[in-house]
Amino acid sequence: MCTFSITFVARHFVMLSFLYAGGALSDTTASYLRGLELSCEGSFDQAKENFLTIEKNSKYYAASQHCLGNIAAIQADFILSGVYHGVAKAFDPALQPPLAVMYMEGVECG
Repeated sequence: MCTFSITFVARHFVMLSFLYAGGALSDTTASYLRGLELSCEGSFDQAKENFLTIEKNSKYYAASQHCLGNIAAIQADFILSGVYHGVAKAFDPALQPPLAVMYMEGVECG
């Protein structure tokens, strides 16, 4: 289970998690949030399944590609990691990898 510090990203993640649990989010948003949650728990294969469902026309596509890149790096597939991060940067050059941002903002994972 994740523990959260009181930062903007952590508060945003917690708020969206409550909405996700209550069924108030779209399938895409729910898949993205579930992928973040599973990543935080260390369930990387399940997290990948969630991130891979996010389509190119989604506002979460670039973020999901960054997450897939981070997971690939953790699993020592550095070429695939570079591909995912490259795709993410092509879609949104200013976006920082969400899992890295969560870590930098103090979101502690189990």
